[in-house]
Amino acid sequence: MRASSCSPRSSGLTLIEVICALAIGAMLMATLLGTLSLTASAMTEAGQSARQRRVEAGIERILRRDITSAVMPDAKRVVAFSGFPTVPSDVTEEPCLEFLTTAHLSQAASAAGTGIMDVSYVLRTDGDAGDHLVLLRREREYTPGKPPAEIPLERLATGITFWRLSFYDGAQWVTAWQRNMPPAEVRLEMSFEEEERRQVLIEMTFAPMATADANPPSDAD
Repeated sequence: MRASSCSPRSSGLTLIEVICALAIGAMLMATLLGTLSLTASAMTEAGQSARQRRVEAGIERILRRDITSAVMPDAKRVVAFSGFPTVPSDVTEEPCLEFLTTAHLSQAASAAGTGIMDVSYVLRTDGDAGDHLVLLRREREYTPGKPPAEIPLERLATGITFWRLSFYDGAQWVTAWQRNMPPAEVRLEMSFEEEERRQVLIEMTFAPMATADANPPSDAD
C-alpha cells in the first residue's frame, strides 16, 4: 500500500499570499475608516444645521411676538421704537433694537403696572469667536416718568456673523428708526457661523399690529 504524499502547496499559505491578504485587509480598513470619517463629518454638519435652525426659529419666534405687540405710549415725545442696522464692524454697547411692547417672557410685568415692557436687543462681539456676535435681550417694565430698573441682559444666540435691520415707514425702507410709533414693518437679515462659507442670509419680516395694514414694496419694485 502506497502512502499518500502531501505537496508543499497543501501545507499552508505562502508568504506572498499572506502579504497580499494583509495588503487587501489594510485597504479595506482604510476604506472603512474613510467612510466612518465622512459619516461622522456629515452627522456633525447635520447636528450643527439642526441647532442653527432651532436658534433661527427661537429668534424669529421671540422677535415676532415682541414686535407684533409693539405699542405707542400716551406721551408723544417718548421714543417708543428705535432701531439701527448693525454689522460686526460697528457693534456698540447700545441697543440695536429697543421698543415698547405688551409681550414679555418673564413675570416682570406686575398686575399694578402698565403691562407695557421696555425690550432691548443688544449685539456684542464674542471674545472667544473673533468677529462673531452674541445676541442679548432684556425686558423691563415701563412706567411713564420713571427710569427703568437695572436688569441684566440675557443671552439669546451666539455665532452670528451678520445682522442688519431696516424699517418701512409707509413709503420706503430706511436704515434707522427713532420715533414715538413703530414702523410699518421691520426686516432683519442675519447669517450664522455655519452659513458663512455659503454666504446665505436669513431674512425675516415682522409687522407691528398697529401698522400691519401697510403694504411695503419689495426690493424689486
